[in-house]
Order: sequence, then structure tokens, then C-alpha cells
Amino acid sequence: MISRIFTIQLKPNNVSVLITFVIILSTTQVVFSNEIIKTDWSSESLSNVQVTKSLASMPLSFTENQGQWDEKVQFRVNAGGATMWFASDGAYYQFTRTIKTENSDLTSVVDKRYGLRPYDRKNRQPKAVETMMIKAHFVGSNANPIMRGVDELEYKCNYFIGNDPNEWHTDVPNYSAVMYEEIYDGIDLKYYGNGKQMEYDFIVSPGADYSQIKIQYEGAESIAINDNGELVVTTMWGDVAEQRPVIYQIENNNRIAIDGNYILQADNSFGFEMSGYNPALPLVIDPVLLYSTYIGGSSYDYGYSIAVDASGAAYITGYT
Repeated sequence: MISRIFTIQLKPNNVSVLITFVIILSTTQVVFSNEIIKTDWSSESLSNVQVTKSLASMPLSFTENQGQWDEKVQFRVNAGGATMWFASDGAYYQFTRTIKTENSDLTSVVDKRYGLRPYDRKNRQPKAVETMMIKAHFVGSNANPIMRGVDELEYKCNYFIGNDPNEWHTDVPNYSAVMYEEIYDGIDLKYYGNGKQMEYDFIVSPGADYSQIKIQYEGAESIAINDNGELVVTTMWGDVAEQRPVIYQIENNNRIAIDGNYILQADNSFGFEMSGYNPALPLVIDPVLLYSTYIGGSSYDYGYSIAVDASGAAYITGYT
């Protein structure tokens, strides 16, 4: 059994938002605390829509692996329509969706395969699920880049696994970004984002060769570049898009836009091409992964209810 408890406090427009989740996981189902403090709403209190918007604008929370997951994983983030796992050789994007079926046998099969049993938030009935994973593999990268969290967040996570206290992991830190140092020679990689999108920056040091960068999408059916310059990754469930990269350099505190694009390579891989940049200055390549519009995507981050107390603190309960 795994228990994960965390609290988030936001202050949108000078109003506190306090979010507390108590999550207990077993090998067969997911169970959540459903208690909520119910109070009267006032005209000055946050609305459900305001709270939802605040959550969507929050930075993603990258949780460090301190032994609660496979040792290959260094960080994990729940990102709206996906769960993302970060390892030294690449980023794994895991998408989950429910299957609308009244066939209990199918539900049972899926439960056994994936080890969880989500519940319909309206009628609390078990639903079948399926998952799919694609991997952004850093081709030719350094085998052991230094991975570290950036900008530690205020709250911690706790994982109580089984009955042996030696397997419990408490006060696990969370960060607003993850940095790969020297993923390629002279190049760092930073992941960050909010509830709507994931960004990653390749930070190229002066004199380093950006053409080292090569990302292969393993598990994808194909990749292509559309008329808007976006990278379209086709999977068995639909398409995931990466916006046309924003590329720039900084000189004398001025940001200089650089013209550049994706370039397709063999085996579902891609890199970048650009013109007019100064190799003597740092270079930033900044694509955006649009996972929130993923076809059929669903993370089980469902809120049963939202309430706001007299002090303006909003309480959200649900399951994931």
C-alpha cells in the first residue's frame, strides 16, 4: 500500500487556495479521502472556475525519486493528460484513458494488467482503463547526465509502502523544474510547465554544437512537421503536437530572436536547424509539448468537490 499526502497553498489575487490530497494506493485499486469542509459561499469567495484556473496556472510538480519507484526513474510529474517519468536516457510520457464498457469481465482483465481500478466520479462505479507510453529518447546523449530539481516547492510527498517502515519514504521533495546538466557536451536540458503544457529548453553554451541534439520518439507510429511548423507525433490514440520552437539568444540583456525549425531525421527522430545565430553567445531552443489536447488523454486527477471557507481558502478533494 502507498499513501501520498500533500498540501498546496496558492494565492491568486491575494486569496489563499489550500489543496490537500490524501491518496492511498494498493496493488488492486485506488482509494481517496472524500472528506471536505463544507461552508457557505460568499460573493467574495473563489468560485469553482477561479480555483480550476488557478490550478491550471500552477507550475508542474516534479517529484524526486527517493526509492519509491524504479531506480531508473529520477523524477515524476502528473501533467494533466499524462504522467511523465524522467530518466537519464529520456522522458517517458504515459497516457491513460477510461474505456466505456458495461462488460465487467473486460474491466477485470484491465485491472489485472495495470494494477489499478479507477472509479467513476459520478456514480462511483469501476471503469476499465488502458494506458499507452511513448518515449522521447535522447539519441547520442551523455550516458550519465547530472539530474537535479530546480526551485523546490513548499510541500512534500509521503509514501508508505507495505508494513515495513524501511520501505516508507517521507518528506519527498517536489520541484517546479528538472534540469539535465550536460545532456550533450556543452548543452543542458530543462523541463518545466503548468497544468496545460510542458516546455523543455535546450540551453546551448557558447561554442557548443546544437546539431548534437537528436530526439527519437519510441512507440510512435510516425512524426511529421505541419504547415505551422509544429512537430506532430502520431500514436495509436491520435496526435500529440509540439509547437514550433522559440529560439533566441541573449546579448547585453537583450533577447534576440533566431529563425529556426524542426528537422526530421530517420527512425522517428528529429533535431533542429537555424540560421543567423552567433556561436559565441548562449542559445536557447524552447519547444512546447501540448499534452492537454491529447486525444483521449486522461490522468485520474478528478476532483469530487470544491469548497471555500470564510477565510477564502479553497479545499479540493478527489482521486487520481
